[in-house]
Amino acid sequence: MSTQKAYYLIVKFLSDKLNEEERKQLETLLEDPENENLFSELVHANFTSEYSLKEFSSAGLQKVLREKIRSEKRPGPLRIKRMQPILKYAAVLVLVLGIGYFFSEYLFVTDQGNGKIVPKDDAIVLELEDGKTEILNPLVSKVVQNDDGMVVGQQEKNVIRYTSNSDVETLVYNTLRVPYGKRFDLVLSDGTKVYLNAGTSLKYPVKFLPKMKREVFLSGEAFFDVEKDKEHPFIVNAHEMDVEVLGTKFVVSLYEEDEMTSVVLIEGAVDLSKEDAPEKVKLTPGTRGVLDHHSGRISKGAVNTDFYTAWMDSVLVFRNQTFDNIAKKLERVFNVTIITRNREFGQEVFNASFDNETIEDILSYFQETHDMDYSIENNVIYIN
Repeated sequence: MSTQKAYYLIVKFLSDKLNEEERKQLETLLEDPENENLFSELVHANFTSEYSLKEFSSAGLQKVLREKIRSEKRPGPLRIKRMQPILKYAAVLVLVLGIGYFFSEYLFVTDQGNGKIVPKDDAIVLELEDGKTEILNPLVSKVVQNDDGMVVGQQEKNVIRYTSNSDVETLVYNTLRVPYGKRFDLVLSDGTKVYLNAGTSLKYPVKFLPKMKREVFLSGEAFFDVEKDKEHPFIVNAHEMDVEVLGTKFVVSLYEEDEMTSVVLIEGAVDLSKEDAPEKVKLTPGTRGVLDHHSGRISKGAVNTDFYTAWMDSVLVFRNQTFDNIAKKLERVFNVTIITRNREFGQEVFNASFDNETIEDILSYFQETHDMDYSIENNVIYIN
């Protein structure tokens, strides 16, 4: 196992961030005497007793270390000096890893100030035709009923599957609202799969009816895997633009702050249209169509589709984005509040990718690599 991996796992252990798989990797890693010595040095550099992984859980070790820190009843400068040996190793870790959570969450010597970020936990809501709402718990399974108590589908934890076998004979709509910080999936009555990103709502029929178009109404962002049905075109009503398909895979995004509606075609074919535009814009796989909400024009161009589907794997990709735009997306993904006080930094443009990183890790990355300063006050992140 590489030295970089060794540093990475030891720091995550000290920060109480190891998952079960990483814990097993660390146990194997510490069988190497060199890595075991490194682990002991990092702990022993600041405290009089030596600890081993076998003696403490990560949570237990962190508690012991924090109690030792609190017991040091000396002024701030002396406490920081007392920590200098371990800070020497931490500085190496930051250079190797390019992350700063070791400072911000463990040693408490930065100006992040008053605690960790606690994302808000808003509920996923299913709204029925009559306006009644239900809170969906993605950890449970239950039947889905219409206003009259008729079973129209089944919730299986983080996905709802509607059935085409119900006795519904009129067009009845449900609306699924996914808040910031969460995602949810749908399987519509025709078998079409819809993956809803954070901050998204979708209005859809509980059952598609014969001789009628399959039409849904989207706000936010979703990936559609549409079942083919030549007799019943599938239409996504997205702001002022309609996306019409027969059977295909594509992503539609129309967050309000983006001031545009974007459609990225993965496979198949789609037609983009506006009420006041007589001609349709056809997309081919690997193409992105964009409706500018100000000009009302639809343009298209070739793109790397992986950038636009990465969110389904919890990967964030930013290409030529200002930090202000990045901050808006981070707010959606993590359900946090970010206020940029540094106007100049907010307009700087970045290219970056983050694979399953926490909000703390992402902020620390910008802090360490781009000289960005931030603070946390009353659970609000301020970019200073």
